[in-house]
Amino acid sequence: MLNVETVNIFFDESGTKNDKPTIMGGLLIPTKIYNSFEFQELNRKLRENKFTKLHWTNYTGYEEMRKDILEVLTTFAKFARFVKLNVINYNANPLDIRKKLYNQKQKAAELLMQKMIYTKIPERILYGLLRNYGKDVYIKSQIFIEKSNRYEGFKLDTNLMDQLNIQSMYRGEQFSVLNCSLKNKREEIGIEITDLLLGIVRQIIKKMKLCQRV
Repeated sequence: MLNVETVNIFFDESGTKNDKPTIMGGLLIPTKIYNSFEFQELNRKLRENKFTKLHWTNYTGYEEMRKDILEVLTTFAKFARFVKLNVINYNANPLDIRKKLYNQKQKAAELLMQKMIYTKIPERILYGLLRNYGKDVYIKSQIFIEKSNRYEGFKLDTNLMDQLNIQSMYRGEQFSVLNCSLKNKREEIGIEITDLLLGIVRQIIKKMKLCQRV
């Protein structure tokens, strides 16, 4: 008999084409942990605007922001061994070169490139989080993405849910996505934590590249 586990997955990105590195990432937190008192207390404070803006790239040493970030990451660290983080650092420059090879107008080629980035990369990130749990475990998941015009335009929530369930069925994987939704800012602490972690990862990548040049 299969052991059914439920998980929450949070997706975000950091960096832009003109401000590299550009990374996307997904954070998987078991539902039992996300529904625990510690996480729900963070959610309460977030939704009641008790926290300053939890955004790593905006951190300048401001004491209140440092205290809030430290509280969130300290709570998260208690459960870190039970979560999974998957990050892809991608480079859009080769895609810029390839899009010129398509027999299409530049605007259409740019749209096609953006559509590829915002469908295939998120799919690979989340697929990596959901697979390989073993033959005795079936994973049921919900995905949460911070709402943006770009994600709405590409129907990222609908496409991700469809493509991941198709992948599971096609490859015989033991997972399913029950729901994928776009959430407003300050609605889910899982999205804020994902944003923080990606900001830290991005900062590490930038520092490593800087050291390589020295």
